[in-house]
Amino acid sequence: MGDGNFEAQSVMHKPLYHQVGQIVLARIRNGDWQPGQSLPNEHLLASEFGVSIGTIRRAIEGLERIGAVSRQQGRGTFVRCTSADLASSTRWPLRIRDRRGAMLTCDTLSIDRRRSAPADRGELKLVRSCDVIECTSLIRLESEPVAVERSIIPSTLLAGCEVQFGSADEIRALLADRGMSAKWVEDRIEIVGATAQVAAAMSITSGKPLLRCCRSSSAADGTIIESQTLHLGSSELEYACRAK
Repeated sequence: MGDGNFEAQSVMHKPLYHQVGQIVLARIRNGDWQPGQSLPNEHLLASEFGVSIGTIRRAIEGLERIGAVSRQQGRGTFVRCTSADLASSTRWPLRIRDRRGAMLTCDTLSIDRRRSAPADRGELKLVRSCDVIECTSLIRLESEPVAVERSIIPSTLLAGCEVQFGSADEIRALLADRGMSAKWVEDRIEIVGATAQVAAAMSITSGKPLLRCCRSSSAADGTIIESQTLHLGSSELEYACRAK
């Protein structure tokens, strides 16, 4: 099945370690643990959640990959980001209108490995067919679904990796560790009608006009490492991109 060991997963069948990690992340977002503060030790967390030490360790590893926490040998695990950093880490320049204190969150709906389609090869500038990792996420403003993000990454960039990822951010963190962080980004914006899949995720009518943002992210050598599509359907958000 190609390189790497990815398994299709849906929002209803997330690994237990990922579910635990998301609960810990939510508590960091809520301010239960502040930047610089240490989390309870693994034994206490395992007892609190009723899971094994191994599950806790995998959950913490996932949070470390996205930069939420850092582990220090002999000292413990410490919170790195503020709740505002985590709440707005959608990687899109979205600005909330007139809702002071409101937060954006991003939840993974599915991560699937499949063979690249012609459209994927065009977006990623692939010279031949290969497997790709597709991650679909739902962005919420407080509890309201406001956008759907789809991310496509060539599996060849993750050759030899045996990790089961819980989010696109975890994949991006691993790529960065391999020296493949995004150095160049190209955005294209247009108005489209909501597809049936996007409409179902956002609980809106199929065909409703949405802002579609297409993004290509390239490494320093020009290799496209990710193709993203954002369907934005809320008047309470604006796409506020600023040139550097």
